[in-house]
Amino acid sequence: MVIDIYFSPAANCMVHEGGDGTISLNYTVSNFVLKVEDMGSGTIARALSTQPLRFSYTEWYYQYAPLTGSPSSMSLLIPNNFRYVQSVIAVIRKVSDITDITKATKLKEFTSDMSPITKANVRLQGQLRYNEPLSSTIDMMHEIKKVWPPAASCDYFQNLTTNGTTHNVIALRVGRSISPGVESGVNSSSWTAPATMEITWTSPLTSANYQVDFFTLHTRYVTIGVNGQFMIEE
Repeated sequence: MVIDIYFSPAANCMVHEGGDGTISLNYTVSNFVLKVEDMGSGTIARALSTQPLRFSYTEWYYQYAPLTGSPSSMSLLIPNNFRYVQSVIAVIRKVSDITDITKATKLKEFTSDMSPITKANVRLQGQLRYNEPLSSTIDMMHEIKKVWPPAASCDYFQNLTTNGTTHNVIALRVGRSISPGVESGVNSSSWTAPATMEITWTSPLTSANYQVDFFTLHTRYVTIGVNGQFMIEE
């Protein structure tokens, strides 16, 4: 078994308050302990001896892409090769905010350069996912509640103005519209081109360097066979 541990640059997620001069933040990891616990069950063992165990869960596959210039729209490629793609969630941050170790609000807000979205859609194999594009902050809020239902009770989205700017989370469905808790996804493993997220804002972004952080939500199926074989299908 191999476990990989990654740490992002400290400036991307740490904040320095107070003091003068040049500050450099770095991680220090000590007393790191890895525990592997093994538990057994005679009932489960007997069940697995006659039939496989199969379960599924949603994985958030993270990617990021630069967004340069002062665009009023973007067409972002979303490369993936998964069989059960449900949706895409993205946020836009200014690079100078990400690396600013004195900006405390970067831990809870995105860029204030954002203006409300006037058009949003996803293009799949040349076809638009929505017959009519989402065209307002209210449309975008309805969509994030469909993509991620816990957002409906989240107090982060309480103000129509900030929902379209500093709290702007772009959520677009790729799979079909079904009830929460029911899994549905598009098989993109045989696509000849990546999906494209197409966004237009009311006003152009005012800076030159931004970063788009986006997550592809897709379903993973895990199977444990009768002889202990372990398989992941995604």
